[in-house]
Amino acid sequence: MKLTISESEKNRIKSLYINEQDRNPSNADSHPDLDEFGWDDYWEFPQWQTWFNSNVSKYGKQKAQEKFVRSWAAASEGFEDGEENGMDEEWLKSNGLWNSSSGEVYAPNEFIVSSQSQYKNKIDKKYEVTLPMKASTQLKQFLKCEEGSPKKKCEPVLVSYRIPGEPFDTVGFGHHGEDVVKLYKKITHSVAEQLLDKDIEKFSSCVNRLLQRWKDKGIKSYAVTQGQFDAMVSFAFNAGCSSLLNSKFIQQTKLGNHQKAAELIKTENVLMAGHTGRRNRESNMYLNGQYQ
Repeated sequence: MKLTISESEKNRIKSLYINEQDRNPSNADSHPDLDEFGWDDYWEFPQWQTWFNSNVSKYGKQKAQEKFVRSWAAASEGFEDGEENGMDEEWLKSNGLWNSSSGEVYAPNEFIVSSQSQYKNKIDKKYEVTLPMKASTQLKQFLKCEEGSPKKKCEPVLVSYRIPGEPFDTVGFGHHGEDVVKLYKKITHSVAEQLLDKDIEKFSSCVNRLLQRWKDKGIKSYAVTQGQFDAMVSFAFNAGCSSLLNSKFIQQTKLGNHQKAAELIKTENVLMAGHTGRRNRESNMYLNGQYQ
């Protein structure tokens, strides 16, 4: 089956390319001959493959596919039926260029519909995040080292103490509250672990409630990575849930501006010298999923 294409479409296709005179398939900005379709100007199929790969390297696969099917449709007016320059059907299939239903290379309008559907499926898959999320084991270890004893790194403080300016005592891995004086003035390592798990759950719930509100409103940025979730939990653990909800970095997260959010978290709620290093580590966790 021969495809037909209008003169205006030929001219539109020509306008897609920077260098009309260049027929070198290794140049992504060259193009197959679309002018008069003389036999001596045809590319053999390996040249089409080279050109496609050049476009993938420069523009990405979706743009390369689009250029390929449009140019193929135009050039195929000069092909003999069944003799399309030794085309490789398996290669076309593997690169998403072959319409199995029609048994030929996608026509431009068919490809656009198909690629939009594929793109939507890819986007939907990207946002497949199950709430509530759980804090990772890496975050628990991170918090042990950030919230534990300053004398014995990553170990709990087993006797409660009062930080100047704080209304409550602190014990274990940064656990504080009025329950410390009543129940946890002296604790064991096992109790410190239990309190840490309880606090991680508390601040994970804070973050999950926020993400669920975004999801309910159709805000796609609810779908955060594990590193982003853990960084938000760590920040809330240290600064409080209210500080997290009112922070500038969380507003950028909501907008999907993750680079900006990672920069802003570095300066959020920095109240003492130790906070500077912690915020930098939380920024690295948020952006790169690294816990050091």
